[in-house]
Amino acid sequence: PPPPADAANIALADADLGPAPGRPPGFYGAPEAPIAINALGPDDEFARLVTSARALPYTEEPPVRLGAPLLAAALLLFLIDGIVTLVYSGKLRFAAAAATLAIATVAPQASSSAQPVDAPIDRQVVDTALRTRLAFVKTGDPAVDRIAERGLVGLTAELVRRTAVEPAPPAAVDPETDDLSVYPLLYWPIVAGASVPSEAGLANIENFMRFGGLIVFDTRDDERAFAGAATPEQAALREILGQLDIPPLTPLPKDHVLTKSFYLLSDLSGRTRGARVWVQAQGSANDGVTPLIIGGRDWASAWAIDEFGRPLRPVSGPGDCSRDPVSVQECAYRAGINIAMVAYTGNYKADQVHTPILLQRLER
Repeated sequence: PPPPADAANIALADADLGPAPGRPPGFYGAPEAPIAINALGPDDEFARLVTSARALPYTEEPPVRLGAPLLAAALLLFLIDGIVTLVYSGKLRFAAAAATLAIATVAPQASSSAQPVDAPIDRQVVDTALRTRLAFVKTGDPAVDRIAERGLVGLTAELVRRTAVEPAPPAAVDPETDDLSVYPLLYWPIVAGASVPSEAGLANIENFMRFGGLIVFDTRDDERAFAGAATPEQAALREILGQLDIPPLTPLPKDHVLTKSFYLLSDLSGRTRGARVWVQAQGSANDGVTPLIIGGRDWASAWAIDEFGRPLRPVSGPGDCSRDPVSVQECAYRAGINIAMVAYTGNYKADQVHTPILLQRLER
């Protein structure tokens, strides 16, 4: 700031005297060699401010509920209005009206408050409904659950990088207790000896598939399923699917919407690609959108990355998912993005075959 009007010129010896009236602290002299007068000297000390003020903690007053007294007052006014109307119409004698009004005024009012009809919604459900995220079914095996979680973390990162979808970090769910309706996609890694969910859990899973959800059942056993031999994971999956009301299944067709929802693919590759991938047969309910994908491609292992973005499982080697010469991991990411896009948007890509007809009608 500019110096005050009463500031006087000083000599070099005056600078050692410190600030004084007419000699405020600051820089004096030429800008290239200023003389500083400091507000405090090297021997100055701060003295503690002594005050009689008493420090009190800040406490927020709780809200006052006025619903019950206001409702009681409204009912009382309504009763008075009805009695007065009856008196003036001659349908009620004045003595009876006075007695009724006195009883209504003197009688104690029972306090009551409105109760919610539905149970409170879990905070995680609210958060997931406000910001979409992928989810995986917990198996109880720490190693499998970690790969599933890190796999969805990797797929989520690729969705954010390549598409307009920006999911939140993935969630772990339990069909027995969690609300599945807020998740578009569930990845379910099947482990050997997995138990069949209870009746409530099975109903939760069926409702999820019936109302637009997509479940990826992954037995992760393509490397061990030779010559059609059944694996323990396949046996566990059969036990689970045997208790569910699932639609007719068919091997993944070459022209299925899953192969063209975002990338043009020939297959849904994972860390491996050998046995068939099964989806709902065409012409079934849910507008032809498959509610489940069954395979053993170990998709999560191909998507899984660590905290530094490095693959957690070996996924090197050339891939075979399109005309582009890309890696196995890239093929798996493209398959995962196509699966996620079907979970988010349904069969909109398949409906594009009607675009020429619609354009012709618009031209007419």
